[in-house]
Amino acid sequence: MKKLLLLLAFLFLGFSQPTHAQFLKKIKDKLDKPLIKKKDKKISDEELERRNNIKLPDAGALDKDEALKSIAIKGLDEYYEKYSMSNTHQYITSDTWSTVKHKDTGVPLYQWAVGAVVQKNSDGQCMLYEFILRKDYTGGGDYGKAYFNGINRATIKAPYGNYVGCVD
Repeated sequence: MKKLLLLLAFLFLGFSQPTHAQFLKKIKDKLDKPLIKKKDKKISDEELERRNNIKLPDAGALDKDEALKSIAIKGLDEYYEKYSMSNTHQYITSDTWSTVKHKDTGVPLYQWAVGAVVQKNSDGQCMLYEFILRKDYTGGGDYGKAYFNGINRATIKAPYGNYVGCVD
């Protein structure tokens, strides 16, 4: 009986060790592989030409306001810094401020204006997006200081959201 137990223990330990080692090797091999495969960064000549030929929106009358532009630049730089991207080119495309009023009372809530920004992604490719500037209503027909209100990635139309040629 003792010999049988020793034989079973030997067989169990002897055969389980290589299996265990093989299992650990498979795990190590899987961990060494990246979870997300990197895309091929080569872009065809046709795609590069298409990107370079995308017409950027025209600058609006509000783009002449240097104080407003500096608010936009500061907000964009802070935003992109968080995501390891950069703001390479930006300008305001709105001619005037648009007012949003409460749907029932008609009381003004805020005013907004938009601009275009070329963002450089961490992979070196550039995309065109729309950014928003906003002024909140403070009462008595007055609005507060303008501030950067983010990037519009939801309800945008072409050419926004497309890859474009980088503008430095």
